[in-house]
Amino acid sequence: MYITCPSCKAQNRDEARYCDQCGAPLTEDAVAQTAASEAPPAVTAGGRRQAVNWLALLLVVAAIGVVGWLLLMPKGGGNGQGSATMGAGASSANPHAEAAANPEMGKMMAGLDEAKKKIEKDPLDVEALTTLYQTYGMIGRQEKIRPYLEKALAELKAKKATLGDKAQQTASDIASAAIAGQDLPGALEALTLLNEMAPDKLPVMSLIGDINYDMGNVDKAIEWYDKYLKKATPEAQGEDYWMVRVDRAAMLLQSGETGSKPELKKQAVTELEQVTVAQPKMYKAWFNLGQAYDKSGDKAKAKSAWQKSLALAKDANEKWQAEAQLARLEGKEPPPPPASPHGEGMGGGGMGAEGMGGMPNPHGAGGADSGAGGMPNPHGAGGTGSEGGGTTNPHGGG
Repeated sequence: MYITCPSCKAQNRDEARYCDQCGAPLTEDAVAQTAASEAPPAVTAGGRRQAVNWLALLLVVAAIGVVGWLLLMPKGGGNGQGSATMGAGASSANPHAEAAANPEMGKMMAGLDEAKKKIEKDPLDVEALTTLYQTYGMIGRQEKIRPYLEKALAELKAKKATLGDKAQQTASDIASAAIAGQDLPGALEALTLLNEMAPDKLPVMSLIGDINYDMGNVDKAIEWYDKYLKKATPEAQGEDYWMVRVDRAAMLLQSGETGSKPELKKQAVTELEQVTVAQPKMYKAWFNLGQAYDKSGDKAKAKSAWQKSLALAKDANEKWQAEAQLARLEGKEPPPPPASPHGEGMGGGGMGAEGMGGMPNPHGAGGADSGAGGMPNPHGAGGTGSEGGGTTNPHGGG
């Protein structure tokens, strides 16, 4: 069982006394609430990535104009709790019956029916597919989208030879719709197909690794990061190259803790030490190195690494993350998380959006593979720049 942190919502091992991500104490209430939850655990163990901030992602999708869809995000992130205007019980009612008494619901259901008609005529109508993702998400019926996604991917496979370059863009757009609809398995299917069509596109490889990372597919994440790193160079890919190395090290550490290869923890330490030598001002590398030292039992080195990350912190959230880990290491009460502009705890969680030829740089700007447009980045901006308007990387800084 995993314990959900009441402060930052990260998932922690059931024996943890403090949150590995923010350092907050894990209360008995947190344990009880987690036991009652059916949500799958996310991969979050100190400096690793938290679950995607989908609301921020959707705002970025709307801003960059990936597809023309209405921004009607439900309060619960499309999880069946209903939107703020529809009410908490909307997902359990008959949507078409409720539409008769609710003008807003009526418009939404009319749009849903129209989107279905468009997809019947053209399974590759990505705008209509995105409308289905959004609407079914709002009424808590996400499972209804699956047949339409499968039909779209089957159609794309059958027509990819005749579509030419448009086939790659369509696969990218389908993956974008799936990510915005919180359908990471669907996004992986579309991206895997895109990789088959364009096996040399490095941003596709790293994004597949990133999504596997967020889904907790540790071995798969490492596999795709390895594919990326075999072809990438720091000179060509810039900061994205170093971000992938740090993320791969985090996955090695996770595998070393939970798998049958404890020696991978040592490999993670070595990898992160190499990155900090090459990129001595990279906050995330130092922060994750502190995690790796801590998990390896070297508290003195963990403290030193977190102190260096604290000195490199570029915003309140990064500073808080480092301070919380240092407090936890010393057995002290961690500081409260910084308030976000929306009044929530946990200050990070922005989303970046960069791409190359319709595909994103999954870590923000940097390197020869980055460019404007493309799919939303599920992991936030990477480092100093994000032309798509990303802010803080919610996965341990960047």
